[in-house]
Amino acid sequence: MGNVEKNAVAARHLYAERYPDRQCPARNYFKRLESLFRREPNNDPEENFIHDEETEINVLARIEVDKTVSLRQIGFELEISHQTVSRILQKFNYKSFKYQLHQHLYENDYELSIT
Repeated sequence: MGNVEKNAVAARHLYAERYPDRQCPARNYFKRLESLFRREPNNDPEENFIHDEETEINVLARIEVDKTVSLRQIGFELEISHQTVSRILQKFNYKSFKYQLHQHLYENDYELSIT
């Protein structure tokens, strides 16, 4: 953070001073920025995506058992992040969706939808 020596509040004040016409971000924004810059760069998405074949099988099996389960619930049950669950499903061309219950159809619903 340069002149502010890792102080998010000071960074926020400096930003507001340098850019008075812009909306000033929250101090958490500056904390996240600082942590991102300190992390070592890793541009290989395959290397960031750490899982094994057993995890993939478990995720796919869980989806086949209950297609209405959320990604977060699967992640919680398998002790992995919901982003990892999402990546595994994308790898196997599964599309995530939100299961929504609707009222059942009546006989005249078809006629109403046509008109």
